[in-house]
Amino acid sequence: MDCHGSGIWLPIRWNDLVKKPRTLFTRIVFSFALTLVVLLGILAGALLLGYQRSNVAWTESRIGYVRDYARTYFSQVSPPTGEPGQPYFLEDANGEVPIFLYDLQKNLVATNRDVGTRRLNYHENLVEVWNQGELVGYFGAGMIQFRNDGSNEVFVTVLFRALFAGALSALILGLGAAVVLSRSLVRPANLVSEGIDLFAQGKLTHRIPEEGTTEILAIARSANIMAARLSRERELRAQWAQDITHDLRTPLASVKARIEAFADGVVAPNPARLSSILEELTRIEDLVTDLEELTRLETPEIALDLQQISLLSLAGSLRERFSAEAQTRGLGLAFQDSGDVVVQADESLLYRALSNLISNALRYSHDHTTIEVRWKAEGQAARIEVKNHGPVLSPQEQEKVFSRLYRGDFARTTRGTGLGLTITQQIAHLHQGSVTVRSSVEEGTVFTLSVLYINSPIPYIVG
Repeated sequence: MDCHGSGIWLPIRWNDLVKKPRTLFTRIVFSFALTLVVLLGILAGALLLGYQRSNVAWTESRIGYVRDYARTYFSQVSPPTGEPGQPYFLEDANGEVPIFLYDLQKNLVATNRDVGTRRLNYHENLVEVWNQGELVGYFGAGMIQFRNDGSNEVFVTVLFRALFAGALSALILGLGAAVVLSRSLVRPANLVSEGIDLFAQGKLTHRIPEEGTTEILAIARSANIMAARLSRERELRAQWAQDITHDLRTPLASVKARIEAFADGVVAPNPARLSSILEELTRIEDLVTDLEELTRLETPEIALDLQQISLLSLAGSLRERFSAEAQTRGLGLAFQDSGDVVVQADESLLYRALSNLISNALRYSHDHTTIEVRWKAEGQAARIEVKNHGPVLSPQEQEKVFSRLYRGDFARTTRGTGLGLTITQQIAHLHQGSVTVRSSVEEGTVFTLSVLYINSPIPYIVG
């Protein structure tokens, strides 16, 4: 519908009127009102149906009464008692029901109403009256209708007024209750929406009030947890950026200073000095390589090449790689000689994770000690332990050891990037597993990596 009068054009489309409301408040009010209208419609329909049935039953009872009265009258009165044009007045008949009795010639002979010329000559819609198989006359009940009765008229009027008033009151009260209920539901939802908008703006310290219905409360709680994790991740990344800057600046400054010394002729290059520069560059290269790998592992799009891997076979490869280094440092490297365990994992990633753990153990073990690698199936996971005897990690260090670029006091003088254990932890998470550490003087330091377990075939001893 378009309104063009006075130069104003207002397009109004039916779809705009009947389409679903967009806000939660209007949806709740609209749904509540629609439900109330449907219920009132059903109630009104039921009342009307009952009224119709009552009307029919009442009419049939009144017609039955007139029929019985006419049969009794004609059985007691043979000739008409009234004169032509002056029907007999039925004083004993029910005055609430109009009764008109006709003889066999269809002349009005008796009634309980005043009559006019039309009723005297009325010959249509008359009902036959039979008595013992003999037609004795006719009767007409006039306009027998439920509402023609005085008391019925009052009842119907009061009923419909009450129905209208009740429907109007129910609609008003229902809409009021819907508004109140909607506001109580919409307020927590608005708080959640506003809180999430603040999160999107970077205000991660804000917390959404956890109130409202179970569903809204769950959303608010999840959003707060997400904000806390994002805030923590932001702090970690900021710290990580600072650590990377520091770890890169130190060797770069050292290399730059030495090269400048060579260029200025302060010192002369020799194999030892060039080797030192090469070590610094190697350290930078290792750090960049580990950063690149960790970034790749943390990418959501990473796809694992999952295969069934024998831990005995994997242990054999690890033994070949680290045996020479262990012997050079005077350390023992022992793998368990019990049965095999088959796991579901990406072989290259699992190999890298275990290599990091064994490499750490070799780096920090005391001289003339033995590094032990053992595994076992436990529930739905396979647990792989790498144990060494070296400096004991304090509880505080155990909490931070998997953090990016973290290096304990005893590790700062050794070669490493501080990312190996972080990479191992990320690989464990990608395999829906975990990596933990425990450390004590009596037991030593034990790193435990868990991955999904499949089965345990025939025992095999690593040679």
